[in-house]
Amino acid sequence: MTKKQLSVLGFESTDLVDSFGSSTSLAPLNANHKPTYNEQGIVEHTRTQELAIEAYQAKARFAVSKLQDVYEHATVTFDDTSRFITETKERAGRSQSHQACADEWCGRLVSTAAKQMMGVAEVSGYRIGEEVHRSVYPPEQEKPRGFFAWLRGE
Repeated sequence: MTKKQLSVLGFESTDLVDSFGSSTSLAPLNANHKPTYNEQGIVEHTRTQELAIEAYQAKARFAVSKLQDVYEHATVTFDDTSRFITETKERAGRSQSHQACADEWCGRLVSTAAKQMMGVAEVSGYRIGEEVHRSVYPPEQEKPRGFFAWLRGE
């Protein structure tokens, strides 16, 4: 079993075949080559980007599952609420004018409940989306000023 060679960027060697059938390797020409300072910076930056991409992916997956929870709960709650309102509306023994009031009230209540629950679900989805799109990079912190910088007013 042979050990895979790492490229300057820290990736495993990848053999590419061009349109003429010849093989090209992304591995460095000299495997014993010690990466330069700039090359090390590229590797570190690439690792940071990979970590950021994985963090965005994890945030998106988590957000989608939480949105599912919100929508399922809103649907079940609305179903229970509308069932209760409908049962209340259909109770027997009311006078005609009382039934007309109950019909009007229940119709508006179902509409209001639907609008409010939908509004909460929409706002929740929007806010969850904001968090998904928030940068995973920590905010840059201002370097503390030294005593002489403070004296110069910098």
